[in-house]
Amino acid sequence: MKKTIFRGITAVIALLFAVVFFLGKVLQDNASSINSYFGITGASAISGDAEIKYPSEFGDFNDDSVNKLLDADAKITAQLQEEGSVLLKNDAEALPLKSNEKKVTLFGRASADIVYRGQAGGPNKDSSRFVDLKKALNDVGITINDTLYNAYAKSSTVRVVEAEANGTSASIGEEKISFYTNDLKNTFSSFSDAAIIVLSRYGGESKDLQVVDVDGVPQLSLHQNEKDLLQMVKDSTVFSKRIVLLNTVYAMDLDWLDEYSIDACLWIGNPGYQGLTGVANVLVGKASPSGKLPMTWASSSLSSPAMQNMGGATYSNASEFGLNNFEKRYVVYQEGIYVGYKYYETRYEDTILNQGNASSAKGAYNGASWSYANEMCYPFGFGLSYSSFEQKLNSVTYDAEKDTYKVTVSLKNTGSFAAKEAVELYVQTPFTDYDKDHGLEKPSIQLVGYNKPSSNVNPGETVTVDIEFDRYYLASYDIKADSNKGGYILDAGNYYFAIGNGAHEALNNILQVKGQTSLVDHNGAAVTGDVDCVKTIEMEFDDTSYAQSQTGQDVDNLFADADPNYYGITVNYLSRTDWDNTYPVDPNNQTTTFPAAANLAMNSALKEALQSITKNKNKTPTIGTNGITYGVYKGIVLYDMIGLDYDDPKWKEFVEQLSLTDLSKIAMTNFGSEAIESIGRPKTIESEGPEGCRGKYLYGSKNDGTCYSGGPVVAATFNPELQERLGELFAENCLFCGIDLINGPGCDILRTPYGGRASEYYSEDAMLSNVTALKVITGFRTKGVLANIKHFALNEQESARQGIAVFANEQSMREIYFKAFEGAFTSGKLLACMTSYNRVGAIYTAANENLLQNLVRNEWGYKGYLAIDYISENEYSSGLDCILAGSNVLMGNSDRSKILSRAAAKDGEVLKALQEGAHYVLHAFANSQMANRLSSTGEVDSVHSWWETAITAGQISLGVLTGASIGLYVFFFIKDSRRKEHENIEK
Repeated sequence: MKKTIFRGITAVIALLFAVVFFLGKVLQDNASSINSYFGITGASAISGDAEIKYPSEFGDFNDDSVNKLLDADAKITAQLQEEGSVLLKNDAEALPLKSNEKKVTLFGRASADIVYRGQAGGPNKDSSRFVDLKKALNDVGITINDTLYNAYAKSSTVRVVEAEANGTSASIGEEKISFYTNDLKNTFSSFSDAAIIVLSRYGGESKDLQVVDVDGVPQLSLHQNEKDLLQMVKDSTVFSKRIVLLNTVYAMDLDWLDEYSIDACLWIGNPGYQGLTGVANVLVGKASPSGKLPMTWASSSLSSPAMQNMGGATYSNASEFGLNNFEKRYVVYQEGIYVGYKYYETRYEDTILNQGNASSAKGAYNGASWSYANEMCYPFGFGLSYSSFEQKLNSVTYDAEKDTYKVTVSLKNTGSFAAKEAVELYVQTPFTDYDKDHGLEKPSIQLVGYNKPSSNVNPGETVTVDIEFDRYYLASYDIKADSNKGGYILDAGNYYFAIGNGAHEALNNILQVKGQTSLVDHNGAAVTGDVDCVKTIEMEFDDTSYAQSQTGQDVDNLFADADPNYYGITVNYLSRTDWDNTYPVDPNNQTTTFPAAANLAMNSALKEALQSITKNKNKTPTIGTNGITYGVYKGIVLYDMIGLDYDDPKWKEFVEQLSLTDLSKIAMTNFGSEAIESIGRPKTIESEGPEGCRGKYLYGSKNDGTCYSGGPVVAATFNPELQERLGELFAENCLFCGIDLINGPGCDILRTPYGGRASEYYSEDAMLSNVTALKVITGFRTKGVLANIKHFALNEQESARQGIAVFANEQSMREIYFKAFEGAFTSGKLLACMTSYNRVGAIYTAANENLLQNLVRNEWGYKGYLAIDYISENEYSSGLDCILAGSNVLMGNSDRSKILSRAAAKDGEVLKALQEGAHYVLHAFANSQMANRLSSTGEVDSVHSWWETAITAGQISLGVLTGASIGLYVFFFIKDSRRKEHENIEK
């Protein structure tokens, strides 16, 4: 009987042990990913015996110092919104609210459901520090209409994004007009000092906004529920003023503000979980808004040439070529360099000059002739203040030794409100016959630098603001199709340097100097440019200064194969020489999906390129491993490498110690990677970003890290000092959470208003993105935290992002999409980069040798490591291909490490690539805050998170119970057998 009982018990326990063992293995293989999601670091911040190389500015790592960090974060989150929120309209000085305007009604369901961050860009909400709009306003003495606010908060109406709606179209989540009962309306008069209407839009990873959503309109247009709400507020006679807050990083259509009698409009972007404190300070005048738009707000979000190709399409004959889902989608950046304001402002100048068919109806929002006033709501770089300022461009000085320009501007506060004001520096470079002959395009205006005073400028006070930038950023990339040898050139002629409140005002200042008339502002009102805001410098033609990069590498065309024309598929790019005949037009007149202006048909040459990614999956060994030293331990640990330059010869000895297993472990990460005990490297702790680290503090409250304002708000501050300070405090959060690396900042371009990941990126402009990213990363590096810039490159949309072929010409890639990242790469500050899921042309970015080796390594001199985005091996991503092409770390499935180690054992080319990658990776971590926890003896911290320990304990316990149960079963089996044997003998 007992034998039977223990047989059943043993079977149950053994089955449970098997389930727990295999489930535990799966969970532990993904431990870093799980820990990141729940904000668990699983390691102490300080555990080594090295001198603390990267101390906290707040003192020793303890409860008191983390509280000091929280105080600093509270200050900067408010400051980011004060300096990053953009005042777009302020009729009759409706803002700030007056001292007697204390009772307001908040309208729009978003007022009780703010979009605080992008869908995948930051940490969880810390309830102890969280500030909603009600609390923010209450804290500055404003009482809100609680009855309406609570009704919004209790409503079941929610925003819906495409990927979360089981395939249905997105919904903005606004209430129907029937929501506003008479009982609710009767509360308005008691809170009538102002009606504050909050409108929002939401997107994120894999979630582009829709051209046609569930309501049958573009998602960035005003929806019927919003129209009804605005009309109700307009019709109400009780409100003294009407104020709109735009809680969105997506540039909505705004041609309705006057229609609904809106007195003031403030763009606040995504404010993070505490930033609304800064918004409230702006609303009541505790601070003046000093943000400038990092993107253009057109009358129609669909009007730019880039929108004609947003989202991509399928090759018209894809089925004939048997393409899989990773091969059949494409998008063509047919607008060339004319992205955002570079389109609207260049076409504006050409209408003034009556050239290039600029007044054509092609691309016109209203269907008639193209008119800037009709097309524009608010231009790039525009932003109002509670004060007024007078700017004068004093000097432009060239430093030949440094090859830089220094611009000096006087800034005078002519108003009555102490405030900050950004100084934006633009340039117009010559557009010559040489350019037209070579097919080289030029924007009428482009940002080259910016700065902002460190403190408020008092009324009547004048301060001097300096801006310094590299002359290199005046150069244009000439593909030189006639000679097939490209390079950067400076055209001969006048270079106009100009300042102004945005790109449009700066351009009008230049046009005034050039003697043009009929100038208008963004509202269509006649204006006269300010000649004191312009300096002119004449230059000679120069195609030699930048023929070589700073590394001495020859600069030449690298991406001809990213243009469909390379494969004999004709695509024309937008040209200012003929706006009418080159403007991208959707040939299929699609209305329910994103359009696709370039209707491409596949051919065998392109198919071969698309499928070339698999060429190394079963490659034959090329050189063997003879002569390559590996696995020879010499007693060097990572502690010994702290502070050594990348080129120090000791690195070769160090890397040669690594076994094939160690090399393959270093080449893998899943929100962290295993410890390499042989060289004393602890496991790495990585976290998502870029709006805040997903970790929990190891001290004090042990709550989640700080969630900062979204990328566009950070860029909108136009404040390099503040942007660097953000990087420092962001990094301090990582230090206190025990995190070595953050996946951020994001630096792709806001090519259209509909790109889902806009909250993670900075701007539609390459230079604003370039400088902002560099400043944020500089802040990170001062604290020793690695910033993993992403997604390099051409990841301007989420639709079909895995495998989509992004086609563009090389001028636009180099001047816009690569330039946004370039400053971080070439500065020496960056030590980690995450590539994108898409293809550059037909080749997957993480396996694109021209991108990773010839551009990033050879031309830019980058010494950090390159990691692919989190993805399993599939039809377009081979880990082996990526490693051989120049990627160093494969993020995601750890099983690929076995493929790498087996390949390296028989192929010296793979072995060499893994050693080079290990050099990049270990150099980065030796120069990171990991140095704080390295031991001179090579011991590594083996701390595990509580759940890993629990699983291990459970596995051991069940293993012991299984063994014991088996033992008892055997015991009773033997006992029973002997009993039966004895009974048989007796018989």
